[in-house]
Amino acid sequence: MERGERMKIKLKDLKPNPYKQQINKGKLNEVQVEEISGNLDELGLMGAIPIVKIDGNYHLVNSHHRVEALKRKFGGNYEIEVILHSYSDDQLLKGMVVENLSQRGSDFHEEVENIRVVENYLNKNKDKLEAVRESRNAFKSNFANEKRFENATARDVQSWLKLSKEKWGDDTILSIMNIYKKLDASLLEKTDYVRGGQRDKPTQLSVEDAKNLSRLEKQDQHKIRKILEKTGLDNNGKSKLVTAYNKTDAETKRLIKENKISIINIVDELRNSKGVIIKTKPKNVDEKISELNDLSVQYSKKLGEFAKTEIKNCSKNQLNFLKLHVTGVLEQLRKFADKIQEEQ
Repeated sequence: MERGERMKIKLKDLKPNPYKQQINKGKLNEVQVEEISGNLDELGLMGAIPIVKIDGNYHLVNSHHRVEALKRKFGGNYEIEVILHSYSDDQLLKGMVVENLSQRGSDFHEEVENIRVVENYLNKNKDKLEAVRESRNAFKSNFANEKRFENATARDVQSWLKLSKEKWGDDTILSIMNIYKKLDASLLEKTDYVRGGQRDKPTQLSVEDAKNLSRLEKQDQHKIRKILEKTGLDNNGKSKLVTAYNKTDAETKRLIKENKISIINIVDELRNSKGVIIKTKPKNVDEKISELNDLSVQYSKKLGEFAKTEIKNCSKNQLNFLKLHVTGVLEQLRKFADKIQEEQ
């Protein structure tokens, strides 16, 4: 049989891509299998399926969900048309990952697994990592041998896959790499795409929120997640809060996590998704409130001393005037506080 020539083969004789086990432990996405099954009668196979021959066995390059849908519909003895390729390890892995990632936004965890397997592949094969860097004339400075360039970067992964930068730019891949490297494992498990603004589960974490949280220290992520959700801000607003939180001092962070300071207080100005400016309190408002509290304690003590020595000598009219004056001041303060609350 000539390489590249088409042939017929039974479904039961097709084995998975050797790298498939590294993607979600070889498990298939049931939703994708069902979607393909529902369209088989109308669309058919949609072309020959690429395969390779390794040690006498035929392995799929990609199309694992298509093959599984066919097996369930027609059985393992059903024959399909395939095209036999002579692929290197690079081509075998790339052929699978490129197809998996071509449906951007379908399954976040599968995207994570695919990006991670490419990163690991390049890290284990330094000659291939160097080759992909040479191909774009990158890393040729005196810093090329520094430790920070020892492992594959988002740009390396993007260059090796040669995917569309519109869908899979360096920033997109870097965000995904940061999420699976820096996000707490329990939060990563809950992360997925939120479609139509509706979460599949109350505990689900959107990919955008995961990007924000991955910028925080792991010990802060769960607490800050709850705090950010209560703000009602969109992703842009939450991103600004995370940036401000990372820049603030340790004591302020502690007070925020203990709900003694609102996280919004550390940002001067935010805009929501409609472009409306959300006014925030001055950064030192809590300090000012604390100062006023201290002053009130001091004046309470002085008032007590004044009452003991001076008020007892006041006439009835003087006492009435004093009470009215104090009551008026307190009422003004209360009205002012109510007005500020309404504006917020």
